[in-house]
Amino acid sequence: MIVRPDGDGLLLLTQEQHAHLSGDLAARLSEAPDPRAELVRGAREHDNGWREFDERPRLSVAGGATPYSQMPRDEYRAIWRRGVARASEMGEYVGLLVSLHGMRMFEKRTDPEDRAFYAEERARENGMLASLRIGGSWEALPEPVRRHSAWIAFLDGLTLLALDGWKSPWVTDHDGLGRIEARRVGDSVFVAPWPFDAPTLVFHLPARRLATARFADQEALDAAWRASTERLIEVVYQAPATEAGLRSAVE
Repeated sequence: MIVRPDGDGLLLLTQEQHAHLSGDLAARLSEAPDPRAELVRGAREHDNGWREFDERPRLSVAGGATPYSQMPRDEYRAIWRRGVARASEMGEYVGLLVSLHGMRMFEKRTDPEDRAFYAEERARENGMLASLRIGGSWEALPEPVRRHSAWIAFLDGLTLLALDGWKSPWVTDHDGLGRIEARRVGDSVFVAPWPFDAPTLVFHLPARRLATARFADQEALDAAWRASTERLIEVVYQAPATEAGLRSAVE
């Protein structure tokens, strides 16, 4: 889950809600190579493996709700294994995109079981590339796979900038997309150069608010989850008039 402080309490969003926002943004890209539908579906489904884990919050060591960034290793591997399998049921190309995205999270991990899972998925990706008659390999992705994977990684970060409080400004250059800078100002995110088909995009996501932020045990957290209230979070993406305007937006 995405866990955000909210006064004396917490706001919780599921990973799938964040991924669905990524898919909504993918559908609004001004330029993206075909097949566009598979790109949108891959972005939307890239975190579907979290569904079971996010059915309820888990107690953290500090006595709060465990955020996605503090997942136990065994759970994390299971989440991505499940997510790739589920995405592949929607189409082999969608499964390929979700696997490519997931392996970005494992590239620098050194745990032996993580490395074994990484090798297994990379072999699976090469098999999918061959099965789809696209050719290439995960190390030398052909088009449009390379660009689709890059867009999903970018949109993943762009949504987490808005929802999870990533450090702003966020500057990235995912696999040849070019330098893109995003700055968060309140509930708005300014992006330059602007990649979408309208100058302003507004989204509303449901979140659950817990009245307190610390819990004696899992039972207390479960009770707070059952008593939680729903709140809609508004996220606004905006195009600055110029790149200079991107910087002046926060001055």
